[in-house]
Amino acid sequence: MRESLKMQRVINSKKSTRDLFQFHALRWLEEAKLGLKDSSVAKYRNIVSLYLIPAFGKKRLCDFNRNKIDSFTSKLLTKGGRLRKGLQPSTVNTILTVLKEILDFASQNTGVPRVGFRKLRVNARKISSRVLRASDQKTLWNYLRDDSRQSSLGIFLCLTYGLRIGEIYALRWGDVDLRDGMISVNRTLTRRQTFSKKGRKTEISISSLKSVFSERKIPLAPRDVEFLSQRRRPNDAYVLTGSPLRYMEPRTLANRFKKILHECDIPDVTFHSLRHSFATRWVKLGYGVKIFSEILGHSSVNVTLNYYVHPSTESQRQSVSRFSNDLFSK
Repeated sequence: MRESLKMQRVINSKKSTRDLFQFHALRWLEEAKLGLKDSSVAKYRNIVSLYLIPAFGKKRLCDFNRNKIDSFTSKLLTKGGRLRKGLQPSTVNTILTVLKEILDFASQNTGVPRVGFRKLRVNARKISSRVLRASDQKTLWNYLRDDSRQSSLGIFLCLTYGLRIGEIYALRWGDVDLRDGMISVNRTLTRRQTFSKKGRKTEISISSLKSVFSERKIPLAPRDVEFLSQRRRPNDAYVLTGSPLRYMEPRTLANRFKKILHECDIPDVTFHSLRHSFATRWVKLGYGVKIFSEILGHSSVNVTLNYYVHPSTESQRQSVSRFSNDLFSK
């Protein structure tokens, strides 16, 4: 009799475990990672371990409803994150997408009705990245061309050709074809989180780019070909270090960029602002949008125009003035 009761408790325990969100979240991770890049797996594992399991790990699938998810969303926006100051809407949307995928996965495997996620997406606040003034861009451009450090060469390429910082970290001299005047962009270098029995840690990851549109060839201006020829290193050497064995540690370039801005007496901006400045300058000079959208590695022109082009105050003032003259001169 005792053995029968003990066995029944074990069976009930296994059943109750399978009813819990945590059980299905971990199973979803195991299946999802088969078709994902390592960086994506790390991102989803973080979302599950940092946000979803703490909030829902011990909850039964049948206890999920829209009110609980709405409350969870509100908490992420107001108190989420390490500093408890709230997460960006784009981050919250990513967390909600993973939550929906897990609940859909669990529903398919258990028959528990799905929770409605319709119209749950949080409206993202558009963050304007500050763009360098034309005079500051020229000052920075002159400084970088005169500076012999390899790190300055990386900043120069970002300012002049709009490369992403991860693309610069992974760039080797073999990707720079000075004979044909082309840069091949096909890799990115990041420091990503990994998980082991000892807990979370980080490691360097050099991987392919996030989409086929990001992989691209960028033509070099003739004067830049001559300039780069003077800095040339062996094909297997990283552009930022001049060494085939030593890459530059992520964030190092951004930190050096801050110091250069200070030396040039240029107002502080983020490293990514170089990419925004490149795009905005291109449009202001009247060159084709389609061409530089491809140079930036975007999937469509709309992405370029919506997120990377920032008309200056002076451009806006000139446009309003021309509009007013046209409107009232007739």
